[in-house]
Amino acid sequence: SKQATGNYSTVGHTHSALDLTSGTLDIARLPVGQTATTVAAGNDARFTDARTPTTHATTHNPGGADPVTLVEFFEFTRSSKPAAATGSNGSYSFTIPAAAKMVEFFAIGSGGGGGSGRRGAATTARFGGGGGGSGGVMLITRTVAELASRTVTIFIGAGGAGGAAQTANDTNGNNASNGVDTSLTISGRDHYASRGGGGSGGTAAAGSGGSAGAAMFSGTAGSNSSVTAAPNSSNVLNNAGYSAGGGGAGGGISTGDVSYGGALGRAQGWFIGGVNVSSSGGTAPGGNGQSASDVFTQVLGAQPGGAGAGGAAGNSTTAGGNGGNGANYGGAGGGGGASVNGQNSGAGGNGGDGYVRITVWY
Repeated sequence: SKQATGNYSTVGHTHSALDLTSGTLDIARLPVGQTATTVAAGNDARFTDARTPTTHATTHNPGGADPVTLVEFFEFTRSSKPAAATGSNGSYSFTIPAAAKMVEFFAIGSGGGGGSGRRGAATTARFGGGGGGSGGVMLITRTVAELASRTVTIFIGAGGAGGAAQTANDTNGNNASNGVDTSLTISGRDHYASRGGGGSGGTAAAGSGGSAGAAMFSGTAGSNSSVTAAPNSSNVLNNAGYSAGGGGAGGGISTGDVSYGGALGRAQGWFIGGVNVSSSGGTAPGGNGQSASDVFTQVLGAQPGGAGAGGAAGNSTTAGGNGGNGANYGGAGGGGGASVNGQNSGAGGNGGDGYVRITVWY
């Protein structure tokens, strides 16, 4: 038999709140009250009293089911730092806030400069300077419980200088300077986003690109001038755009005295929403390579910077074009164009500085 969940009595008869035919509960037959198996009256004080909300827990576990939702960003460049940090000129100390639960460290190494072009006699091969290599990208995530110390030491690397224009006849171009590593010292251990290498000056047979910076996501090497003294645009992006592209090589001049334009520089947006972009190489004779946009920004804030393009080769009446500058952050400089004796070769472009962003979850 079926049991009723609530009974009431009228005129000596006991009626069940459970409909014995359908087995469903008839709420209308339940007695009025404030206990189990009763219903509240319309004027029950519990419908109108002001109840103080229960205090919500403020401590969350990043690794558990209770999500961490509040996020704060702290950005460091060569010339700027958060108010809570100490230091100057790219060297800083920062203490992770006491309430933090999880921390992400994002760093970009600086870019290398581009080499300058060779200056040489007619009917000889004169190569443009090699493009610089871009800085590597590092990404580290830690819970605060994993940190032996909340204090982090930060160093932001400066971009490498481009090779100076060649002013002496029958002389190879000048090499560019390497960038400088960006580093973080976390709980006594050093972590690096390595710098890009500087491009070499153009010769009668070469103009090598700078090396790629090493890190979790490596940078991209700069492009070389080809054996025909034409620029080589093979500075294909590494890591599907997780790092900046290498600098474009400067244009050269062939043994037939044909002047060539500079190679393009490359960059791409970081992770989701990235857009392929490029800086344009200089047009022969003597056009300057385009500098990259100063900051390439997409969905996650500051990004690896674009690379500078190569300058075009000059001719008997026109100096070689200068390479474009790499962008902040980590972009590489473009190589300078070659020139004929009597005209200066093109200078290499400068590399972009490094960068650090610390993201804190509370």
